[in-house]
Amino acid sequence: MSKEVKSVDYGLEKIFEGAQDFLPLLGTDYVEFYVGNAKQAAHFYKTAFGFQSYAYSGLETGNKERASYVLKQDKIRSGAFNATLQQLTHQSTY
Repeated sequence: MSKEVKSVDYGLEKIFEGAQDFLPLLGTDYVEFYVGNAKQAAHFYKTAFGFQSYAYSGLETGNKERASYVLKQDKIRSGAFNATLQQLTHQSTY
């Protein structure tokens, strides 16, 4: 029983002839998540995916606006998991 593996090209098709990439990204520095509970989200990523704590900012460090956790795994630094501590901030409306 030999199964033949077929190569399929799933390239992005241009809908319009003159279409160009409007956001050419070469890489990402970090990803920032706005969550309801930053401590819980950071704990989930640490236990489920093996990330480690890298940095913290919150009430204990004098930041009264939000709690932020930065996680890392080898060369990967997931951005901050942010949870707002005040109800009337721009981020809390989302």
